[in-house]
Amino acid sequence: MTPIQLLLFAALGAIALIYLKLVRYQLGAVVLLGLVLLTGCIAVYAPDLTTLVANRLGVERGTDLLLYTTVIFLCGIFAVVYGRFRKIEEEHTVLFREISLLQEQVRRGGAAT
Repeated sequence: MTPIQLLLFAALGAIALIYLKLVRYQLGAVVLLGLVLLTGCIAVYAPDLTTLVANRLGVERGTDLLLYTTVIFLCGIFAVVYGRFRKIEEEHTVLFREISLLQEQVRRGGAAT
């Protein structure tokens, strides 16, 4: 095993630990992590296999296949994170409006209902 492979395996392990801490061991997230880690470990341990899979899929090089899948994966993550951000932003807007209305009622001396 080469030094770069050891480094890449260590990086995959560190990413897995951070991810598990963030998702609090939710089943779907753990399964997704397992699939990504398995794929990553196979690609690190046997890099020629990515070229073989790429050739079967009609892509010339394994690195190109990895690039394409990474771009698609990152775009998907961006879409999910953006959607969650927008939802939180809308919830904050509703809360801020409600707080403002309550503050105005208190300022005028009226009872909050």
